[in-house]
Amino acid sequence: MKLSLLPKWILPLGIILLPWFTPPALAQSKTAAVGEVRAEFTSEKGDFCLTNPRLKIVRKGKVVLDQPPAPSKVEEACRLADLRVVNLDKQAESEVVLDLYTGGAHCCTYSLIYTFNPQTQKYQVFRHDWGNVGYRLSDLNGDRVMEFVSADDRFAYLFAPYAASAFPLQIWRLGQGKLVDITRQYPRQIYADATQHWQAYVENRKICDPTSWGTCGEGLLAAYLADKYLLGQGDDGWQRLRAQYQGKGCQFDGKCSGTESFLRQLRDFLQKSGYIR
Repeated sequence: MKLSLLPKWILPLGIILLPWFTPPALAQSKTAAVGEVRAEFTSEKGDFCLTNPRLKIVRKGKVVLDQPPAPSKVEEACRLADLRVVNLDKQAESEVVLDLYTGGAHCCTYSLIYTFNPQTQKYQVFRHDWGNVGYRLSDLNGDRVMEFVSADDRFAYLFAPYAASAFPLQIWRLGQGKLVDITRQYPRQIYADATQHWQAYVENRKICDPTSWGTCGEGLLAAYLADKYLLGQGDDGWQRLRAQYQGKGCQFDGKCSGTESFLRQLRDFLQKSGYIR
């Protein structure tokens, strides 16, 4: 079973193509239902973003929730991306997943996930930000538990402009009232992602300019090495990177700090972001 927020999720270099401007917002509405749970999103036309967005959830014929989505963040609900009712964890209750887009060139999307609390007979909500990359829902191992297949948005603009950025795989699952990162449980998918980044890097070598920011595949190498650490193959990743990298660690301001400086910065980032343990 697969459900997609974005038709192709992520393109080969992790790029989502969206308009470079935000046109006037039309009123949006959508209804989704599974079993005895029905969710309805409504909004009114706005100059650039939606106005008066509202989510109503009906369970067993009774209105359990009827309010603006995440009231403190309502100003960020610029567009409706999707609304669905789906059983994420094969428990008795289905969850409501509301996906919203903040507006901008390619950022940002986030999900509001509503889970039913049988003790209080109310819905609890938490927010998960996807940044530039979005996600897709998929039952990866056939256990009827849905995974959120995404990528690590922290790699946007890391050592390269956005168009040359790449994003290592991330896989999330609902657990204890939040999404839990379970990426390391899926080595086959990580390996495929690492292979994709490496192949893109090899192709990118044809246009490498060692004196320019991000043209020598720095973004691709960062994502590749992150995947290698997820696989427990960090040493092999470093060996391949050192043997193949042609750049000079150039920055946005045109200053080139050298290969070793780039490698140190990359290692520091992977440590701070939890890839190197």
